[in-house]
Amino acid sequence: MTLFVIIVSIFAGFVAGYATRAWRSRMRRERQPLYRPYGPTVARQNPSLARVRRAF
Repeated sequence: MTLFVIIVSIFAGFVAGYATRAWRSRMRRERQPLYRPYGPTVARQNPSLARVRRAF
């Protein structure tokens, strides 16, 4: 019986780990899409925004 509890808890840990990994991957894809839509809003972005953050 103890062995069964240990196996079930290990299995539940693996399932929870894979579910968390899939959820984080989906959230990352929503925030940073691989292919960004090309449109007028993308073209109008100010290229000098990259220079706003400076080391000093």
